[in-house]
Amino acid sequence: MKRVPRPFSAVCLALLFSALTLHAGFSHASESLARSKNCFSCHALDEKLIGPSLRDVAHKYAPTRSAAQDAALAEKIMLGGSGVWGLIPKPPNAQVSLPEAESLVAWIMSLDGTPPPAPEVTRLIPRAGLWWDPRRPGQGFNIEIVADQLILVWYTYDAAGTPVWYLASAPRSEPSWSAELMRFTRYETRTRPIMTADVAGTVTLDLATSTEASLTWQIGDASGTENIDYFTFANDTIALRDRTSANLTGLYFDPDNTGYGLTIVTQGFRPVPQGVESSVGATEMAVLYFYDANGEPRWALGSSDYIPGVEVNVPMNVFRGSCPNCDYRSPTPSAVGSISHLPFLTGVGRFTSSVDLEPAGLTGRWDRVAERFGRMTSQH
Repeated sequence: MKRVPRPFSAVCLALLFSALTLHAGFSHASESLARSKNCFSCHALDEKLIGPSLRDVAHKYAPTRSAAQDAALAEKIMLGGSGVWGLIPKPPNAQVSLPEAESLVAWIMSLDGTPPPAPEVTRLIPRAGLWWDPRRPGQGFNIEIVADQLILVWYTYDAAGTPVWYLASAPRSEPSWSAELMRFTRYETRTRPIMTADVAGTVTLDLATSTEASLTWQIGDASGTENIDYFTFANDTIALRDRTSANLTGLYFDPDNTGYGLTIVTQGFRPVPQGVESSVGATEMAVLYFYDANGEPRWALGSSDYIPGVEVNVPMNVFRGSCPNCDYRSPTPSAVGSISHLPFLTGVGRFTSSVDLEPAGLTGRWDRVAERFGRMTSQH
């Protein structure tokens, strides 16, 4: 007698596309479930009926299983589909729950004998940009990733309340990362600057999430632990896809005059009025890492409006505040000049600084013009 084709039952036909992880003890339970959902009205274990045999289904999908494919195919158990095993449609079946579909697919895939896919591991990555301890505002950390290295710049104060910065770099090892804290000095000579680097201490970063961490440090005889968070200083009002190409967040340096650098973070992307070169604007925060007249590492911080395609001018302040293990007092700012840069939309641009430390009670100036100032790190 000629068999008349008819639509596959939703669960049975969706099984053809499913390949979830096999768990011990599923064999009998899932076969019983398949029978209760009428799968065997369309399929047999080893021979083709209206649809292919369940073992053929296993041979087709089990060898190339992945977690992403499993998730997509699991949906088809409940939603149905068509076009893989012929033209007969596979209608949806709302009576099948997701756990039931997963159990059925695991059993079908076990008929092939291929081991289940290894679980996917999500690597915890710290969000690039500025971090801070909200209990001690006025100092902070720049966390960036370069290739497989994590870089941390800590801008803070020494025991006298004078600004100082440290740099740490080591291969990534999330969720816990440790490195030596380096303190740099720079001395000018007639021919070229001389840089020295000394190990000031150690730092360990323990990530809880991509925006929350515990930071443990040791500098000389002092040590401590701070709970730090990603620093959000301005909220975006437009979608990420509209601002990605304009995001300048990163750590920048001068390839022709190494030893100093600049952190830029752009947040608060928003529409701007018509009549300017771009319809997108943001807030930029910048931290300049440089040296005083005695070669000691200093830093200055400022913020300004930022519009892609327009030169940015950022007024800068030097602060005096509390060392990491000192009783906290609010930092006091002194205006010391400004920096400016072109947009860096290609990662490289013109940078100038005009910083005079005298208003902050320090000695020295940092006047620089760099034509190839470039981003060391990529935006995240």
